[in-house]
Amino acid sequence: MRLFGTEKYPKGPSFRTAKHVSKDLGLASLSFMAPNPKPAHGGSWNKEPNHFNAASDAGFERELTWNQCEIESLSRLRVYSSSWEFRGIPVIEGYCGFLNCIVDIRRVGDLPANESLFDNWVLARELLRNEELCTYAATSEGYTAAPLDSNPDRWPEVLGPINSQWVNRNGTDWLYTEEQQLSDTANAVTWATPISHDRYLSCLFLIERSSWHGPNAYRIEERVRPDTFLDLMHQIMDSVKLELCEEMKAERDRIRTIEPSERRPVIEFTPEQLKVAKHVLYMSSFRKPEDGDDRWSSGMERLAPSEEVEAFLDERVKFKPLPGSYPRGGIIYNRVPVQPITKLVDSLPQGAIARKAIPE
Repeated sequence: MRLFGTEKYPKGPSFRTAKHVSKDLGLASLSFMAPNPKPAHGGSWNKEPNHFNAASDAGFERELTWNQCEIESLSRLRVYSSSWEFRGIPVIEGYCGFLNCIVDIRRVGDLPANESLFDNWVLARELLRNEELCTYAATSEGYTAAPLDSNPDRWPEVLGPINSQWVNRNGTDWLYTEEQQLSDTANAVTWATPISHDRYLSCLFLIERSSWHGPNAYRIEERVRPDTFLDLMHQIMDSVKLELCEEMKAERDRIRTIEPSERRPVIEFTPEQLKVAKHVLYMSSFRKPEDGDDRWSSGMERLAPSEEVEAFLDERVKFKPLPGSYPRGGIIYNRVPVQPITKLVDSLPQGAIARKAIPE
């Protein structure tokens, strides 16, 4: 075991210091091991109570879309939160990022009476809907040829879901998904499993990496690897034990006699979304943070080679089965529409711009 981390493989808390966490959710009991919070930027963590009545709607807060609008039919109840700092070589490299763990009970308020989250297909569809509204629909202003253009391009901020799969941990089946940021350096991993007909448990791990020389989603991969962050996530999830109450066990078993548990659909991006994502990731791949807010002023020579960016993303989205992963079933695709994007043609001199819509 390394005494210190490095910038490429920063060190977080030792799992040998992990404490037992136990939550009575009413509909289920949840327990796992996790180190005490050690946040990079302060805040209040691990202050949630240990007892909840998840069957009641009291205490649930409405989910917010990516642009902070309330979603009437979707709500959540915070069960646990923690944050851990990751650091490289002391003094020389220092802070390299953090891992946040957020455990919520999510409620689907508009589920048809004849549907249940114990049906794997319904859970996959509802998890995707939540992510579409809260994450995948997010856009930011992209490159435009006209400095005073009143209708600039809107670029997606995230590609996902990727590497979606069903995984068994200590007798519980989880739907696992990842995402790939296209300009920022934070990525989320979500684990979801049902605890009632209209409620599911969500364990979200947010990985934020930081480097002076890796100020965007592509360049950060050259400087700070996600491996040690993911190691801590898997250590926590490997310790998770979830036990449904007797009533919900019976309901789960009843639903699965109608909808066999072997039907395990996954959720995924579309080929069109991947094509646009390659362009956005490439155009965001400037080299150094001193480029500042005006990322376009320093010219195309500051961007990574487009073929390298595309190769990275092609590899990033490949299916990589985890231990305990089930064979993948059908695919439910991300329904967020792809918007046309203005493309800067590399072969033209700097400042010469051709407009070309993507996808072709």
